[in-house]
Amino acid sequence: RIYETEGHRILVTHGHMFFDSIFVNYNALARFARRNECDIVCYGHSHIYDDRIVDGVRLLNPGSMNANRDMSNPSYMILTIDGDLVTTERKDYFGL
Repeated sequence: RIYETEGHRILVTHGHMFFDSIFVNYNALARFARRNECDIVCYGHSHIYDDRIVDGVRLLNPGSMNANRDMSNPSYMILTIDGDLVTTERKDYFGL
């Protein structure tokens, strides 16, 4: 899905099509976003929190609220967009 807000186009995908075996193919994910005129991608599948820029595209993965595969605490992400300012905040999730 693609969402538009605050002058940004955000691609939201599970991301499984952009993996080479167990590793994210960040370049392929960024190319797909650029073909769809998106500057932000929210993806999952790896269960590993990540925030990086590849070829001008911000790639965001909130991790997993159950079990991160890098053995870090379960997590989610707060994404804040205020015009050109895009910020993220990792939140560890400890359940209820």
